[in-house]
Amino acid sequence: MSCYSTPRRRSLRHWVTLGTAAAAAWPSHGQGVEVEVRPRRNTGLYVAKLEVGTPQQTIWAQIHTASPLTLIPESDGTPGSGFSLANSSSANQGEERRFLLPDGLKLYHNFTFMGAKLSETVHIGGKELEQAPLLLARNLSGDVAPPRGVGVLGLCMESGALPRIFQEAVPYTAESANDGAFMGQFWKMHPEVPKTLRLELGGPRPRFVLGDEAVEGPRAEGGFRFLSSTFTALQPKWYVSVRAIGLSQGKESPFLQWNLDFNLGLPNGSPTLLDSGTDTIQVGSQVYQQLLLSMPSCQAERWGTTCDCKPGTISTDFPSISISFEASSAFRIIGLDSGADVIACIPPEAYITYDDKLKRCLVAIVDGGPRHKMFRYEAMVLGMPFFRSMAVVLDVENRRVGLGAPLTPVSISPVGGGSTIIGMQEQTCSCADPKNWWSTGKRFSPKRVVVVLVGTALFCAYVFVAHSPSPTAQQIRNLANGAWEQVCGGALGAGSTSLGGGPPNGAANVASGSRHDAPGADRPFIQMAGRGGPE
Repeated sequence: MSCYSTPRRRSLRHWVTLGTAAAAAWPSHGQGVEVEVRPRRNTGLYVAKLEVGTPQQTIWAQIHTASPLTLIPESDGTPGSGFSLANSSSANQGEERRFLLPDGLKLYHNFTFMGAKLSETVHIGGKELEQAPLLLARNLSGDVAPPRGVGVLGLCMESGALPRIFQEAVPYTAESANDGAFMGQFWKMHPEVPKTLRLELGGPRPRFVLGDEAVEGPRAEGGFRFLSSTFTALQPKWYVSVRAIGLSQGKESPFLQWNLDFNLGLPNGSPTLLDSGTDTIQVGSQVYQQLLLSMPSCQAERWGTTCDCKPGTISTDFPSISISFEASSAFRIIGLDSGADVIACIPPEAYITYDDKLKRCLVAIVDGGPRHKMFRYEAMVLGMPFFRSMAVVLDVENRRVGLGAPLTPVSISPVGGGSTIIGMQEQTCSCADPKNWWSTGKRFSPKRVVVVLVGTALFCAYVFVAHSPSPTAQQIRNLANGAWEQVCGGALGAGSTSLGGGPPNGAANVASGSRHDAPGADRPFIQMAGRGGPE
């Protein structure tokens, strides 16, 4: 099976280097291997440090959660252009062929390259891999090709025979039997390292840890909440199930500006690809048009989305993107969904930047086309705006994804002009729940249950009080009529009708007394003669 994705989308060139890797924000557990990472200049993507060959040559490779290929660019003889095959004594070059990597789910935004299979010694995070399977890339071309001298570190792996439930589960044929083999080789040579990948790609201290043990627990306390593996288990790409997406406005008391609940029509939610190799969020055309109408003063461009804005008020003028993921604790009984979820928040600073040349804001949300589908469902792609907003753990062994502590943006002065740069720090980010509470399809909704139960209880109470002949109901009616008379000076109800549809108690007593006090009320009955007279 293939597992391709975009290494980079070149339409939004706005991110500048924020610094190299520094001390870990969260302590590593077990046998975790810390890999040096840094943001790539003029892109929104992150690169990891690889030491390749003998003697070692430093290659920076883009971190790709949606690609199985690990490639390094071949040097053209100039410094910093790539790997020099002639300067390594441990290289073993194989056959050459052409490779194609699509951008997300789109077939026409891609980059192609001629590559040769290469077995080489690689050091990553201080760990050595002998005869590591690589691709030596030549003649990179296309609108999403990686920058000059930058490779690709694929973190998408095949894990044995996976079920093929849907025909469109893997739409691209496998290019090589070695797809995903680099990380497989790493864990084969270092079995003491747990098969997990931890990514914290936001802010001045980005992290990439191989084998960090994620502990399930509250996200605000450094724990992780794991997501459902409904789609993750179907193929090597990191697909998760999104229940709903919305635009959340406000910080203290957030409220929904717009939302779309996928569970209303899709019981399993929307299959969403986690792709750290693209700097945008990709959605289908229908979803994109709804989002565009809900964004203030925004318009679609040929290459993306722009909005009128002021650079100093981005955080208050634009909404956060609220996403509800199906949690691993969710279960279904006879098709009924328990509704357990994990809500993640993408703040406006993570997907919006200000362009000094255009004097407009660039929005990292793009139209993926009218047939943006996977597993026959409406699909989405969450790129770097998602990874900049929270810690993410990819559990290769158990085929599951975990979400960790949110990363809230803080402003950082731009370097050398250009777009405004935003860093990230670890804080709490709150968003409104994007799910519907009434129209939920087969998903359990506590609010809807409460409303139905309360409404039913009130209706039953009304029927009992208004129409029951029991002494309790009569006593309640008397109390209600008495209270109404004190307040309004008359009996409860329209005219002289009391609660329950009968006449007021006072009127009944008066009528009874009048009948008994009338003249001749106690006289005996007199038999009347028939119409024909006496016989």
